[in-house]
Amino acid sequence: MIIFIILLILLSFIQSSLLRIDLLAIVLLSRSLLVEDNTNYYLAFGLGLLVSFLQNMDLGLLSIFYLILVKLTYLIKRVPFSTKWFFILPLALLLTLVQQLLFLIMGTSIDWMSLSIQTLSVIVIYPLIKIWVERIEVKSKSSLVFKKDY
Repeated sequence: MIIFIILLILLSFIQSSLLRIDLLAIVLLSRSLLVEDNTNYYLAFGLGLLVSFLQNMDLGLLSIFYLILVKLTYLIKRVPFSTKWFFILPLALLLTLVQQLLFLIMGTSIDWMSLSIQTLSVIVIYPLIKIWVERIEVKSKSSLVFKKDY
């Protein structure tokens, strides 16, 4: 998990200095679709504060957006048709539209090119996060149970 957090911090620096698309939102969306635990909330809050600070935005605005993104993903994940892998593309489009509308309220214009690139980047990022979660992350829970003989 430590390596994943370091990679996310590096990704936030790259996002704020080089790229115009919000890759952290896509990574958080992908991870919250694959793993449902409280660390997604902590990652969303902390990385939202970091990106808000790096992009000279109002502190906490992206944190709230990322927290809402994770919570909506958890709620939508419970719908039966959301178990298919191709469901992530319309969900990413919907959430990037909400993010662009949030930025429109703040006074910036909607960038349709970054919206389409951010939505299509899900096709690359989701399988990478899935491989990371399934193969690289160490699971702390043990499924080995010993029976006691009385």
